[in-house]
Amino acid sequence: MAANRKKRVFIGSSSETKELARNIKQAIETSCDCSVWYDDFFELGNYVFNDLIQKAVSYDYAILIGGADDKVIRLKTQDEKLAPRDNIYLEYGMFSGILSTNRILFLIHENCRVASDLAGMTLEQYSDDATAVEKSEKWIRNALSGVRVKPFSALDIELLPTVGICVGYFYNFVLPFLELLRTTTSFALNGETYPIRQKKLIISIPTYLEGSDVNQYRYALMETEQLEEALLKYRILVDPAALERGELIVHDIPTTLLAVFKTVDYIFGLQDHETEDSKHAKFRALDNFYDNLPRLLERNRYLSRYVEFRRYDGPDY
Repeated sequence: MAANRKKRVFIGSSSETKELARNIKQAIETSCDCSVWYDDFFELGNYVFNDLIQKAVSYDYAILIGGADDKVIRLKTQDEKLAPRDNIYLEYGMFSGILSTNRILFLIHENCRVASDLAGMTLEQYSDDATAVEKSEKWIRNALSGVRVKPFSALDIELLPTVGICVGYFYNFVLPFLELLRTTTSFALNGETYPIRQKKLIISIPTYLEGSDVNQYRYALMETEQLEEALLKYRILVDPAALERGELIVHDIPTTLLAVFKTVDYIFGLQDHETEDSKHAKFRALDNFYDNLPRLLERNRYLSRYVEFRRYDGPDY
C-alpha cells in the first residue's frame, strides 16, 4: 500500500511571498503531495513552532522561500541589506536538522545577502517568480528520481529515531551474521546436513506495518516464500529448496522496526488512532531505514556481496 505513495513536500514562505508559494505548489503537485504553510497546516489553538516540530517528521522534503522582505541594519557598521523574514531562517534550521540539509531547497532572492553560516548549503538564488518556480521543479524532479548533486555525506543523515535503530540493527545483527555466513560451509536442517557453495542474506523491509505485530509479516513471508525457521546462532528463516542446490539463502525482517513505530506514536502522542501526519512519518521512517542499511554496508564491500535488500508489502489480509 505504501510503495507508490507520493512524497510529501512542505512549502514555507513569508506572507509577502504567498503567491510564489502557491505557484510552486501548482507546478509540482502532480508529482508529490504538497502542503503550503497557510493552507490549514497549523492546528487551531496550538503553538505554531510546536506544530512545525511535530509535523516536520512526516515530510520527505521542504522548499523554503526567502524573499527580499526585510531591511536589516548592522549597528556596528550601519550597513543595510535586504533579508528574508526571520521565520524562514528558523524553519530552514528546523527542517534541516530533522530531514537533513540535502532534503531542503532554500530559494533566496538574489537581492538578499546570504548569511555566512549557510555557505555550502542547498541554496538557489532567484531573480523573479518564474525562475523560482523553474528551479523548484528541477530540484524536486531530481530529488524524486534519485539524482544526486553531491556524494552521500553526513548532510544526508536525518535526525529521526530510525537512523539510530538502523545502526543498532546493522552492528548487532547484520554485520556479525554476515561474518558468520561468510565462513559457513555446511548447514543442518531437519536432521540432514547440506554442503554450502553459495550464500545470501535477504533483508525485507516492509513498506508499512499494519498494527503492532511485526511477526505477522515474518509468518506471511515464511508462507509465501515457503521458508523454514532454523538456528545459525540467530533465529533465521531459510529456503529449504535452495539448500538442495547447495545455496544457503537466509531471510530476515527486522523486528526492531516496531521500536520505530512506537517512537512515532510517542512523538505524536497517539493512543488508539492514526493521523495522516503520523502515517506519513512512519512511511518516511521505513524508507529511511531501507535507505541507510546499504549505506552502512558500503564500508564493507567484501561482505556486501552476501546481502540483498528488498521492500515487502506484507500479508494480503
